[in-house]
Amino acid sequence: MYLLKSIISIGIVTILCRILGFIRDFLIAFIFGTSLETDAFFVALKIPNLLRRIFSEGAFSQAFIPILSEYKKIGNIKLMNNFISAIFSILMIVMIIIVFFSIFFSGLLVKIISPGFSNNFEQLLLTKNLLQIILPYVFLISIVNFYTAILNIYNVIILPTFLPIIFNLTMIIFIWFILPFFNKPIYALSCSVLFSGIFQLLYQFFLLYKEKIIIFPKIDMKNIGLIRVYKKFLTGIFSSAIIQVSLLVNNIFASLLIPKSLSWIYYADRLMEFPLAILSVSLTTVLLPLLSKNYLCNEKKFFKLFNWGIRISFLLGIPSALFLAILTNPIVKVLFQYGNFTALDSLMTSQILFVYSFGLIAFILIKILSLGFYSRQDTITPMKISLFSVIIIQIINIIGINFFKHCTFAISISIGSWVNVFLLYYNLYKKHNFIIKLKSLNFFLSITLASLVMSIYMLYILKIMPEWDIGYFYNKIINLFFLIFSSIFLYFFVFFLLGYRLINFICFKKK
Repeated sequence: MYLLKSIISIGIVTILCRILGFIRDFLIAFIFGTSLETDAFFVALKIPNLLRRIFSEGAFSQAFIPILSEYKKIGNIKLMNNFISAIFSILMIVMIIIVFFSIFFSGLLVKIISPGFSNNFEQLLLTKNLLQIILPYVFLISIVNFYTAILNIYNVIILPTFLPIIFNLTMIIFIWFILPFFNKPIYALSCSVLFSGIFQLLYQFFLLYKEKIIIFPKIDMKNIGLIRVYKKFLTGIFSSAIIQVSLLVNNIFASLLIPKSLSWIYYADRLMEFPLAILSVSLTTVLLPLLSKNYLCNEKKFFKLFNWGIRISFLLGIPSALFLAILTNPIVKVLFQYGNFTALDSLMTSQILFVYSFGLIAFILIKILSLGFYSRQDTITPMKISLFSVIIIQIINIIGINFFKHCTFAISISIGSWVNVFLLYYNLYKKHNFIIKLKSLNFFLSITLASLVMSIYMLYILKIMPEWDIGYFYNKIINLFFLIFSSIFLYFFVFFLLGYRLINFICFKKK
């Protein structure tokens, strides 16, 4: 089986998920526009996402998967099941406590992350109520992510990637069919998030049952694997918390800007996350278990696999960044400028997205380079680097907020991410003698030339196409898709003319 096949499969599912995500965001933008209500909902949604990312996604996977890989390699089923059950019980207890206290102090949480809301009691109360509805989702999705990690170790990789599709479909159904039954329509959005967590958990139960994997919680504080995960988990939490606290500080600054700023930032984030999710989710989902496995038994293959991931990141990341930079205005107008989403909203969102394009490759590389440490069970080095990068980000925010307004956060995150990439690579080189070979440098030069030709083509076509804010939706979407796909074809055609055959370096066997 080829790695490429797994990555393409996950990428296709991720694209489908993101398309549904655009439909969801389109409906929100069309019905609510950018308003105090949408600002309240996006802030309410941000807190559970922050807790989820700190406790149940990055930190947990980085600590749990490498150690679970060791247990599976040993082959002692009873020992592995005891380890999984011990982790499961602690995870449930911790998440219940976190959710309970978060609900109890929900009003305080809103005031902390959005101090600008304190001047508007109605908006503050609305955000608190929306948050209390969403918070149990944190517990549900934590269990879902735990099940996903186990399924990945058993080589069930593709099916769990359908989870975000369930999330988006649930929200779309609520917005389209159930929203009219609410006195305050914005509450339908919070309820849809909660129900999506329930549906995702049921879906994971089905996958586990299909694989005949039965997991029961069992408290065993002396389990050796649990103690090892606990130690790695603490540093992982700190590392994840550094990034999330930085985003939290960004939210605090944004709440002090003019109304609608939070909504502009949200829509720009969503568009930037489209290529980021397709590339980083696909690569990291496939690579982390394999890197962990090969680090234990085949260091040569480990570095070959790692280098492969970096090459793919550049091959797909550079054209993706150019799409965001050059097509920023058309993308925002075609996807969102309808109903209550105005031309001003498009302009402000486009400005943020344009700045994000300069950091896209760095965002992807951070995910890949970090795997070089996590697969070795080294969570300390990425944590230190993240802390330094966050300090850089917040210094830029403090200096730039009065000059760049809502674009400040995209600027600071992009610069901070490139600092992070440089330090991650430097430490890989220093500690593990990882270097980019001359052959790879020639490969990068070819990507640059192909990207240059593609950029000239896009700029020329944009000049002869009609205005993006007039005409019917289907005409605009057809024009946008034609421009994107013809540019992709040209990019890979130039790459082909330069002597590269994609099949020669992107097909890497899993064995």
